[in-house]
Order: sequence, then C-alpha cells, then structure tokens
Amino acid sequence: NAGPNQVCPAATTSYSVSLTDGTSFTASHTTTVFVQPSPTVPADTVICQSAPPHNLVASPSGGEWYGQGVTDTFIGVFHPDTAGPGIHNILYIDTNQCIDSFNINITEIDAGPMLAACPGTAPFSITGTPSGGIWSGDSVKASGLFNPLNGGSYVLTYTNNLCSDTTLINVAALSLQSNDTLCQSDSKFDLTFSPPGGIWTGIAISDSIAGSFEPANALPGDNYVVYNSNGCADSVNIYIIEIDAGALTKYCPYQSPVT
Repeated sequence: NAGPNQVCPAATTSYSVSLTDGTSFTASHTTTVFVQPSPTVPADTVICQSAPPHNLVASPSGGEWYGQGVTDTFIGVFHPDTAGPGIHNILYIDTNQCIDSFNINITEIDAGPMLAACPGTAPFSITGTPSGGIWSGDSVKASGLFNPLNGGSYVLTYTNNLCSDTTLINVAALSLQSNDTLCQSDSKFDLTFSPPGGIWTGIAISDSIAGSFEPANALPGDNYVVYNSNGCADSVNIYIIEIDAGALTKYCPYQSPVT
C-alpha cells in the first residue's frame, strides 16, 4: 500500500518496498528494524525501611537506575531509609535505551534518633514509628519505658509489622567544654560535649544535634547555650567581642583621603 505505513515488529524484521511510476521505471529498497529485548529487572518486592542499602541488579547490565531511594544512578544503589515508607517505582534504562520498571514497597519502621540521659534520673518513655510496636533490650520495658539507672550505652530494638530497627541511648554524666571568648567575625565551630544524643538550645546554635555555634549570629557579650539530656542539663557561656568593619564602600582613584 502507498505509505506511510506503521510497523511494530515483535522480533527483528526486514521490510522491502518497491516504487513504480507506471511505466518501465521501478525502484526498491530493503530496511531492517532491529528489535532489542526488553531489560530484565527484579520482581516487585516488599522490604523494611531499616534494611541496609543494596545494589539493584538488571540484565543487560550497564544501564542507569532512577527512582526515590536510588543513591547511585550507575551502580544502582538503593537506600530504603532514604526512599521512605510507601510504594516506589524504580526505573531501569539499559544501554539500548530500552526501559522497564518494578515497585519496591517500603514497610515503615523507625526507632528514632540517638538519645542521651543522666544516670540515676527518672525513667522516660521512648517512641517508635509506627506506634503499637514492642521494645526490647537492657533496661527497657516492652512499652518503651527506659530506666537510666546505670551508666553505659544501650542498644534498644523496636519491632513492628515484622520489621525491626535500633536506636542508641547514651547514659552518662554531662561533660561540656569550658566557657570561651570569641570575636563576632570568627567562623562557625562545633561545641565539644558528651555524651552525644542530647539537644543544644540557645542564640547562635545553628545545629542542635552537632552543637554548631555561629558567632556572627550571636549577641555581643554573654551568650549562654544549654545542652539538654533526659533528666539533666548544663550550659556554656560564649562571650562575643563585637567587631564590624562596616559596609562595602566604593571610592574613586586620586580622591581625598577618608576615615
């Protein structure tokens, strides 16, 4: 038939076309449509949010991976915690630009961040996500009530929906750096402290977990910052010396001196 003609072969196929002008002139041409096989990707799967990162595998290899939780496009590293709970469609494009995809269903589980507590203070509750799970480990009840009676580092496990995650509670007396004096123009720095797992508060604290202090954001004079642990707290005073070189100013060559 006179074209155009659309073809969609399931396998590599050669097509020949002929042209005639109704007289003795005839022309023909043969073309081959090469059909590449679709890539093979993993089957849909369900994994826990706490599962370790792993490499995705497809055939043929050498393609590129895309999707929420893919942290390396070329190697195909998938990080369940980065992806987060829910169903994520993961796309694979092979070197022939053929595409296939599959779904990873992430089951939510999170034991929460690392915490700190002072020895001998009152028991406190810890929570995991989603609610309704069971805690296990030294000095913790199944409900999540933790007793920081003795010092040490406690690895606690939260289990729910057939998934488990762990968190760490550091029980120790607070030890903070000495008071300090800085210029307002000094660079940001991290306060030194132990045990980790508490929260810093105060003016000029830019990272409450790491204890980052920004002198440029502090007030001239005393700046008390507080480190809060479960059952106790302590503070450090950072004295700021004010200094300001002024705003950027432009001058012309050979003009009179200025102050």
